[in-house]
Amino acid sequence: MNGFKRPGLSVVDGGELMSASVLKKQRMCVRGDLDDVSLHLPAPVEGAPLIILGLYPGPRAATEVSRTEKEMKKLLDTGTDLAWVDLCVLSANRVNRIIDQSVTETWVDDEELIRDYFSRFVSQLEVSVDGVPCVYIAGRTCQMAFEVMINLGLLSRLAQLSSLGVYLCETGGRRFMALEGRPHPSWHLVRGGEKAARDLFVETVAMLNALSRCSRGGDVCSGSMTRHLVAAMQIDTEELLRRQEGRVFMTRLLYSNDSGRFIAEHAHLRNVKAYLPEVQEVLLKWIKRSLKTLMAILLSGAFYLNLVAFDPVLEAWHERLGEKFVTFICGGVAARLGDPAFDTALEAWHERLGEKFVTFMCNGVAARLGDPAFEAALETWQERLGAKFVTFICGGVAARLGDPAFDADLEAWLERLSAKFVTFICGGVAARLGDPTFDARLEAWHGRLGAKCVTFICDSVAARLGDPTFDAALEAWHGRLGAKFVTFICDSVVARLGEPLFDTALEVWHERLGAKFVTFFCGGVAARLGDPTFDEALEAWHERLGARLVTLMCNSVAARLGDPTFDAALEAWHERLGTRLVTFICGGIAARLGDPTFDAALEAWHDRLGAKFSTFVYGGVAARLGDPAFDTALEAWHERLGSKFITFLCDGVAARLGIPAFDAALEAWQERLGEKFATFVCDSIAARLGDPAFDAALDVWRHLLGDYFVTFAGNNSVASRLTDVTFQAVAQRWFPALGKRNFARIFALSGFATRICDTKFDRRINALLHTLVDRDLLYTHLYKYRGKKMDAL
Repeated sequence: MNGFKRPGLSVVDGGELMSASVLKKQRMCVRGDLDDVSLHLPAPVEGAPLIILGLYPGPRAATEVSRTEKEMKKLLDTGTDLAWVDLCVLSANRVNRIIDQSVTETWVDDEELIRDYFSRFVSQLEVSVDGVPCVYIAGRTCQMAFEVMINLGLLSRLAQLSSLGVYLCETGGRRFMALEGRPHPSWHLVRGGEKAARDLFVETVAMLNALSRCSRGGDVCSGSMTRHLVAAMQIDTEELLRRQEGRVFMTRLLYSNDSGRFIAEHAHLRNVKAYLPEVQEVLLKWIKRSLKTLMAILLSGAFYLNLVAFDPVLEAWHERLGEKFVTFICGGVAARLGDPAFDTALEAWHERLGEKFVTFMCNGVAARLGDPAFEAALETWQERLGAKFVTFICGGVAARLGDPAFDADLEAWLERLSAKFVTFICGGVAARLGDPTFDARLEAWHGRLGAKCVTFICDSVAARLGDPTFDAALEAWHGRLGAKFVTFICDSVVARLGEPLFDTALEVWHERLGAKFVTFFCGGVAARLGDPTFDEALEAWHERLGARLVTLMCNSVAARLGDPTFDAALEAWHERLGTRLVTFICGGIAARLGDPTFDAALEAWHDRLGAKFSTFVYGGVAARLGDPAFDTALEAWHERLGSKFITFLCDGVAARLGIPAFDAALEAWQERLGEKFATFVCDSIAARLGDPAFDAALDVWRHLLGDYFVTFAGNNSVASRLTDVTFQAVAQRWFPALGKRNFARIFALSGFATRICDTKFDRRINALLHTLVDRDLLYTHLYKYRGKKMDAL
């Protein structure tokens, strides 16, 4: 593939260079074979072009002008040249689907990539002449990248030239005008989208004409910009005022202020027509349900441009999915909702998958649903994988399913890994499968690790496998750690392996901790090792706690160690609790220790619970302690349950305690179950209590099982599946065959409920029952195989 021939620096058009480090990161967004993309770094355009800070070039960018550019030029003033400076520098040789936008979105958090983006932008600014250059920040990801440049001090906003999102900016003494908060102009999205999207495209280009005219006129100020915008957009000053009022309405709704200014991630929301009463009505309706629900709609696709038109279909899916609606409305769904073929396919898969439908609907699936070849492939894999199908269809798989080479690779790995295949195919693996270097390394590690290869191959490993430095470091640590190697390789370790300072610190702690080294190495430690303040604090606590340091060092402790307030609080609790400090300091506590309200609540509960205090204060409780509604409910349940209070207070309960509807449901079930109530309320029940379908299912099984109900329903794996249509059918079929007692305790066995909907597993259990005849013997036999050993039945 052109541009990827040399391992160090890559030479491209015009003799420009891109560092190997940046290029390596850029390649991570490619789904599949790197030979299917080309490096595209065009030389700066001289003269007075309109500069577009874009996301990625169109397909075959070296030889073809994109449709987006052609359509823009039809509307731009005659003679306007375009200079694209894209965040991603890879152009698809065929279709853009090979570029994974979920990866490019993460680049805004990578300073090296942002600085590279900025340097290419500056190179273009430096050759621009004739007036103040005009820059279009195209879309949400580019807007966030622009904001990061400001935060890094690389450029700054000098003045707002228009409330429509036009700013005078400066970098290195060079001024430019920027149009911010507008969507990316991708023509394929506009062409296939709503009229509102096409209208916004036309309006955006009109605004760009206004910027160019203002620049050519030489009078770059607010008054001049307003005149040019009014003329180019064919609106009046009253309309400008109404739009500003709409923006104020939006910021009041979202941030409780009247600024009319949006954070970078929400910059596109300035285009919501919130000055229209009917739009305001829709916004107010959705925010009453929750801000989270409203934001899911506003941040997905182009819903925000035409809320009134989309409201009925959104309402229908919200009614159907309830709390899961927020997860369902991803960008891929938003891009296609309302398209008849897509809607029909959605309905069919919702009916087929039931509770698992929302997990299934990722962006990759949404982009291709309704395509006959893709649908056929989905059908085949669902039939083959059964209950594991939904786990298998991640975005990376969905994007490539139906490609013969990819399908052949899938078949080969399925045959090799069998039941573990689904765990193995994460997004990172799916994106690179078929790349010869990656495949060779995968083969080698599979040969070496056997069954543990599946645990080892996480997304971050998949992203770096084949890089010589990384591969060498992996080899060395595998040789050193042996069987514990797989546990050691977490994301944070993978990100830093091969970095000299980090590698040195690893060596020191490995020598010091010996067999406990792997347990000590959580992501939080890996992220900070080598920082002098952190290293000093680690040394002190190691001296103090000895072998117990390993248990103390969770991610949240690692994140705050060395902060004076946190360190002082840690010292005080160590003095008070002694050896129990290690049990007490969970992630939730570590995150809040030193906050006066939280500390006061801790003191009070420590006095009240005595020796049981350490067990009481875990993540869910720690997150909410000090919230008045939660504290009141906590007091009431402590008084009511006495010694069983600690058993009752799981994370799921802690997350919802103090919500009136949930509290009422708890009251009802305590009255119903009496002494067994505390055991009954597991996380999965707490999360679902109050959902009509779930409550109805609980009632059915309570009447069927009587005294054995709590054993059955109080199990997380069972409770999480109670409303699943397939699970209900399977459970109803097994109930008479097993009888109340054995049905409840067999379904509650670790690993049973998660597998029983799988046809092959169901058949194996049926065969066992017929072989053993006695149902008690079946339970005794299955008990020996509980957990992961169920796969070996």
